[in-house]
Amino acid sequence: MANIMEIENLKTYFYTEAGVVKALDGISFNIEEDVTHGLVGESGSGKTVTALSVLGIVPNPGRIVDGRVIFEGENLLEKSDKEMQKLRGDKIAISFQDPSTSLNPVFTVGSQIAEVIMRHQDVTKEEAKQAVIEIMEAVRIPEAEQRYYEYPHQFSTGMRQRMAIARSLSARPDILFADEPTTALDVTIEAQVLNLMQELQDKFGMDLVMITHDMGVIAEMCKRVTVLYAGRVCETANVDSVFHEPKHPYTQALLTSVPSVLGKIKRLSVIPGTIPDLIHPPSGCRFHPRCAFAKDVCKKEMPDAVEVAKGHESACVRIDEINDELQARLKKAREEQASD
Repeated sequence: MANIMEIENLKTYFYTEAGVVKALDGISFNIEEDVTHGLVGESGSGKTVTALSVLGIVPNPGRIVDGRVIFEGENLLEKSDKEMQKLRGDKIAISFQDPSTSLNPVFTVGSQIAEVIMRHQDVTKEEAKQAVIEIMEAVRIPEAEQRYYEYPHQFSTGMRQRMAIARSLSARPDILFADEPTTALDVTIEAQVLNLMQELQDKFGMDLVMITHDMGVIAEMCKRVTVLYAGRVCETANVDSVFHEPKHPYTQALLTSVPSVLGKIKRLSVIPGTIPDLIHPPSGCRFHPRCAFAKDVCKKEMPDAVEVAKGHESACVRIDEINDELQARLKKAREEQASD
């Protein structure tokens, strides 16, 4: 399978008064063509910063300090801001987590989407308007022609999320980064939005990168997944492999602490501790202070992800030693959670 994007040793730091926050500290993974890819991890793991870095819109005081993002044979990190402006929306787009912040409250939703279309296409205002109405209908906004003139506050939360998705798709991008598209939605609306995204992906022929903390969303939407923790990659593999035979203790901990993955449960596991301070991250493996399998070697070496099975990479230096116990713990936890 060909790669549509390759991310290599990407480092994005935030230079704050308190110190340098190493939000991304050397992450590498590939996005394959026609394969929905997931980025998953706790808050603060670097998921959103990854997308912002790819699009070249890291907010101050953040700065990309190293790495390469290869797209269509070129390194995006070497492009000027003017060159990236042409790519953003047209080739690579992002749908933000909170539509209330991505949609300007003082402009109608229709005009905001039309602006994107006119920036990337040589069309008249009327042609842009018709294109907006078509995409509003595609994301199932009822009475689209009338609602073109309405403001964000006149839409429900679920409808605003659909409008944010519509805006990100308006220029027909090749890749869409969907940042927590179902956050703050109830279960019924969440299912509708996920189904809608799958339909739009097929309709527009785009590649989709799902950014989420929810392993259930990953299971439903993605074929491959990269697990991030504290600005580092823990694991990248096909979704089936990750769910049935994870090769990193953090992934195993995630799988047994999220109810949406396990269906009917009686008890959840808890990952001890908290995500580390990224100004003063732990030595060696970032996860070792919370890991049940950690040894002295884990405190000394920062592991890179290496292939441990076909198409399956893990950044655990002890995976060969602990794999059997890791799978046994996962099985036991799932049995306990499903028992009375």
